[in-house]
Parts: sequence; structure tokens; C-alpha cells
Amino acid sequence: MTKRHIANEVLDGLHAIREHRNRRRTLRTTQIESRPLPELSPSAIREIRDRLDVSRAVSAHMIRTRPDSRRLGAGQVSAGGVCGGIDADGGKVPGHVR
Repeated sequence: MTKRHIANEVLDGLHAIREHRNRRRTLRTTQIESRPLPELSPSAIREIRDRLDVSRAVSAHMIRTRPDSRRLGAGQVSAGGVCGGIDADGGKVPGHVR
């Protein structure tokens, strides 16, 4: 098995993007429709946390906020946090690595 050179793969991808922008290469692209973020109540967040069987700290990390800020109502959940780790039904989003 040969050793991968991740830095070279990243650079090759960046060069391909530059060639695509200069119309010298065609890359496959996909249009993604943005959807509004789900409204999650504190009880819904707790239910998701219980279903995933994770601690408050881990669930706060998944939605990119601090554990105490949600309790105090001071924290704002980022769009990437909600969409990047769990969906509104409490399932893990495919392709999300943490």
C-alpha cells in the first residue's frame, strides 16, 4: 500500500479549481437548495441529546455553542452547527465527521 500525500492532493484540487474558474477544465458541480433552519425548543434539543446518548458538553459542541449558554439563553446556535452535526429528527447527518 502506498502512502498518501494529502498536501499534494489538496494542492491538485486547488489547481483544478483555478483551471475550472479560468474555463480550462470542466468540473462536476451540484446546485444545492438552501433550507431554513429548524426551530428547536430546549425540550427538542434535550430529546435529541438523549436519543444520541451524549452529554450536555458533547451536544453543545455538536451545535457549536457552550453548554451553559443554552441554559441561560445567551448563546446563539450557528447555522453550521445545527446543519453540520444532527438533523431535526435527532439523526446524525451523513458525511459529518467529528
